[in-house]
Amino acid sequence: MKTRYATLLCVFGLSLGAFAQVSSDDPTVQNQSNSKIPVESNAQITPLSSVTGEVFPCGGGTDTLINNGTCGTVWASDSLGVNILSLTDTLVFGPVTADTTLYLVGLQGTQNASVPLPAHSSNFSGNVRGYWFTAPVDMIITGFWVPTEANPTGSQIVECLIFNNQTPPPLWSTTTNDFVSQGYWNNYPANDTIDACIQVLTGDVVGIYGNRGDVNSYAGAPYVSDIDGNAVTFTRSGMQQNLSGSQMNNVFQEAGGSISRVEFFYDVNPTPGASTPVNVIVPQPEVTASNATICDGDSILLGGAYQTMAGVYVDSLTTSFGCDSIHTTTLSTDQSYFIQASANICIGDSILLGGAYQTTAGFYTDSLQTALGCDSTIVTFLDVTSFPVVTFTNPGDTVCAQASAFSMNGAPAGGVYTGNGVSGDMFDPSAANVGANDIIYVYTDSVGCAGTDSATFYVQDCASIGEATLVGVSVYPNPASSIITVALPDHVSEGVAVLYDANGRLVQSHILTETISTLEISSLSAGVYVVEINNTIGQSAKFRLIKK
Repeated sequence: MKTRYATLLCVFGLSLGAFAQVSSDDPTVQNQSNSKIPVESNAQITPLSSVTGEVFPCGGGTDTLINNGTCGTVWASDSLGVNILSLTDTLVFGPVTADTTLYLVGLQGTQNASVPLPAHSSNFSGNVRGYWFTAPVDMIITGFWVPTEANPTGSQIVECLIFNNQTPPPLWSTTTNDFVSQGYWNNYPANDTIDACIQVLTGDVVGIYGNRGDVNSYAGAPYVSDIDGNAVTFTRSGMQQNLSGSQMNNVFQEAGGSISRVEFFYDVNPTPGASTPVNVIVPQPEVTASNATICDGDSILLGGAYQTMAGVYVDSLTTSFGCDSIHTTTLSTDQSYFIQASANICIGDSILLGGAYQTTAGFYTDSLQTALGCDSTIVTFLDVTSFPVVTFTNPGDTVCAQASAFSMNGAPAGGVYTGNGVSGDMFDPSAANVGANDIIYVYTDSVGCAGTDSATFYVQDCASIGEATLVGVSVYPNPASSIITVALPDHVSEGVAVLYDANGRLVQSHILTETISTLEISSLSAGVYVVEINNTIGQSAKFRLIKK
């Protein structure tokens, strides 16, 4: 037995262009029995699905799908309606384990066939009347037309019912509301066929009621009509109200009396037409996994409780479709840090600590976060270091350009020498300039603080200075700043001391009359000089003197 659901498309007054409306150009209606206006045939019905049961049980199975949104449709597995699964609104579908798509395929019906009615006999104004019958075949009611004998210009008022459980309405004065309205058209244009789309199955008890402007066109009943070659009895039925003011309620039937004449059109051989896809969802259980990390002392809701320790936790949930959802979380913990550190800068430098650039020694605190968001506190002790004290002196005498390379004496050791003649920590007179050579020594300590000192090395081209023939002579101190002493050997009682600058120019000359003589050189500029000592017999000795 077919179960009926919500009102069809027609109830909402929707006309999808399924059946052509009659225009003012159509022939006028004649006052005659069974009069109707021409209509366009082969009108297509586009299904509007309102489907329940499209979400199947979790994991799949068999379920019932019910189309309660329109009429004139069949269930099919393809959009063309080739493989029909059900000819009714209800489809028991399955077993199925995966999502799929079904189709509600609309039927193309015509208004070529209409039911015969008895001739008009009289008018009745007021309470609406009609008739009920039992459908002899499956069909689609495609339209209605109220004959014009009672009220040629009045608007049409029609309602169609299907009684539940295929049970006719009771005899007056008992009434029933055990039915489903298939469509209600109030104040419908006088000269238009009422387009409809009502699916009727064999055995359905159908009630049709209507008039024009609340004036019924009466004819004798019961009346035996014809549907697709089958004799059908139309029995009087109605309600005790005007249909213009209220839809059908408290409906009854009477064995005799008149029916209100309402003609209807039908099609018993509709063909597949437009289709509407219906997505069938088969939800599946879900198994998922993830990782999470918390800081020491924090907690997270896992496994039904707040967790503070690393581990694997399982949550059993339910999806929106009611399927089990198992989620496994691997929890890790990350500690917060308290770090003590140190830093060192040179006097005059700065370093970013405690949110600012610092130049003085002390403790500074920075509050940071780890990559995972945990607190990290760093306390830094800052030390400010003085620059190292660096010393560097010259070798104490003029150096011959022909002399071998020698180590220099910068302190502390381990610094860097720069200047002419420098190679590492060695000074090579042959690679330096003749005369004064300024050498710079830079020492950098472990902190990165650097100290600097410099010295001047004097280089003399000794190839131009002859061999000494006067031995036993000494000149000191060397270097000297204001006075030098010349000591002659015991066998020499007098001589001459001559001073030349680095360019060979004579700058001083002194007569030596004693074995030990003191010479004043404070007026000389700092630099390298040659002191030549000659005796009275032509012997000589030369000394390089550094004047400070």
